[in-house]
Amino acid sequence: MKWDPESRQQVESGQIPLKHSKVLELLDIRRRSLPQVNVLQRFHSTRPMAETYQSPVLPFLMSVGIRSAAVDAAYDAFSDLVGCSALRVIGLRHRQERIDRQPLARVLATTFQNSSICDWKRREDQQSKPAPAQEEEAKS
Repeated sequence: MKWDPESRQQVESGQIPLKHSKVLELLDIRRRSLPQVNVLQRFHSTRPMAETYQSPVLPFLMSVGIRSAAVDAAYDAFSDLVGCSALRVIGLRHRQERIDRQPLARVLATTFQNSSICDWKRREDQQSKPAPAQEEEAKS
């Protein structure tokens, strides 16, 4: 299932459904891996906690670590459960992050890319450039 902003409701995503046994296996992997050292880096609400909320949705941000087999297992389990409608039973919708860079980081990146010491540009600038092999063929 995924959210459709136009109709403002959940719609079928076209994703292949997971079997019940697979969902249980993925939840068990998460249950075993999250308590291990350096797996769960951050877990907090993105809004201030309050007694009542206007919205029925309360987003949480969770970050997992890097460089361990337990982290890889947890990340894979979380990735496989993205958009899984079985989680709706407990009122959970799991999705990948859509967090942009902080404003200061965006300004810093733009300033650096426009400076004379930067020898690389943004991806869209690189995609419009011909590949080195094409440049050599054009010169001959």
